[in-house]
Amino acid sequence: MLSKFLRPFQSTASVAIALFLTINGCISLSALMARASTKNQDQNGVLRTIDTAMQQYSQSARPDVVLLGSSLIMSPVWTADFHKFGFPTVADFYRHHHYKMLEQALTAQGEATKQVFSFAVPGAMVSDMYLVVDKLLKGDKAPPVVVYGLAPRDFMDDLASGETKTAVFSRLGDVSDLNRSNYANATFDEKFELLLDRGIYLYGKRVRYQTKADSFVRKVAMKATVEKGGVDPFATTADVFPLFQDRKILWQHSVDEYRMRYQKFNAAQYATQQRFLQDLLTTCHDRQIQVLLVNMPLTEENRKLMPPGLYKNYLDNLQTVAVNNAVPLLDLSKEQFPDQCFYDTVHLNESGAKLFQAQLQKVLRANADGRMTAALPKQSL
Repeated sequence: MLSKFLRPFQSTASVAIALFLTINGCISLSALMARASTKNQDQNGVLRTIDTAMQQYSQSARPDVVLLGSSLIMSPVWTADFHKFGFPTVADFYRHHHYKMLEQALTAQGEATKQVFSFAVPGAMVSDMYLVVDKLLKGDKAPPVVVYGLAPRDFMDDLASGETKTAVFSRLGDVSDLNRSNYANATFDEKFELLLDRGIYLYGKRVRYQTKADSFVRKVAMKATVEKGGVDPFATTADVFPLFQDRKILWQHSVDEYRMRYQKFNAAQYATQQRFLQDLLTTCHDRQIQVLLVNMPLTEENRKLMPPGLYKNYLDNLQTVAVNNAVPLLDLSKEQFPDQCFYDTVHLNESGAKLFQAQLQKVLRANADGRMTAALPKQSL
């Protein structure tokens, strides 16, 4: 009797799901063929990064060092490895999560092979990296050392959405996280959308279905062209590395972009992200994970785009946090990173990547038992 009663509803649900997937597939094909907007491409890159990072981390043994940060970390990691190893050893920019050059250098310093994993995500805020630590770096997956590369934009970005609307939160956050004080500034719309996302199955899985549809369309196109001697119709240099572009154009784009990111100082956002940094450090301390904070190098042109006093306030706060939490701070603003070390106003190129790696090697060492540590002379704080 019950099955007869439910049969019409089951049929309706099946039709609804099929219609939903068909619409998503059409939207996916249209967006893929049209290449949508730059913003959508960037968002897809962020999702690709966090999804592949989570997958690779779950399948890997516990690393000795985990890198956190934004594309400011991703750029030197990918660039160094690509120029040394190339394809297919090094995947595209968004799927590359093992820092092979630093692994080789650290291994050469000791007897045991060292593993370095990058959880850096394009455009990541401190709140995103806090979620990575809180949700993933725990138990037998807690590394001995976390290296967190920071810049002012990680705390204050006028182009950023709320803490609950980031790609990382969509993958790792939950409704229960809204009970934490740091999410108190989330708007009603953000909280309501999160409830829909977690409470309605198909709504919550919409991006996953979109991604699967994208993948299916791409495979069909690849089979029809590449396997017959053609080229991938959807491939661009941005799929491999978004900074493989004309440097003058890239530099001007960076200036325009960061002028908007720094348009005005968002005090509430800045304060919230500072609290997330403290929570991240507290969580790492409780899990016996040592943290090395790194103030990432920026060009003078980029710093001039910031609201007056932002950079000094950021650096003073970073130094205070390091001292109060007894963690080392590697301040790369003190090092010589001329404009020739950058692709644009913030991202390190091959020359900058070599300097960056050299600085990390000086700080990271293995103890007699093989466990990684990070230490700086006190005067470096």
